[in-house]
Amino acid sequence: MKLRDFIAEALIEIQHGVQNAIVRRDESGIAGRISPAFPSPHQIDWTKQIEKVEFDVAVTESRTRSATGEGGLDIVIGKLGAEGSTAVGHSAVNRIKFSVPVLLPVQVTKPEGF
Repeated sequence: MKLRDFIAEALIEIQHGVQNAIVRRDESGIAGRISPAFPSPHQIDWTKQIEKVEFDVAVTESRTRSATGEGGLDIVIGKLGAEGSTAVGHSAVNRIKFSVPVLLPVQVTKPEGF
């Protein structure tokens, strides 16, 4: 799997998962909120709603290129050694750590409206 596809799918699945949890909570009538946002006094400060999704993935450089000449980084599924790299066949595997800021779905609520 290409690294870009993995990142895109992970971020989209997180967004869907939070939204599904909000909807299911509303439908079940459970008290409380999931990902609450509090307007004050009439607006929500969206900068306070930003979360960071952290990634720590193992990648290997693709040695083959397609007819279009496109290469890239592929996700390696497996366990890394203590040093954070290992070998798969003749390719070196490395770890990449990074985070992506995201604005998750929110439930707008008033503090007294929990």
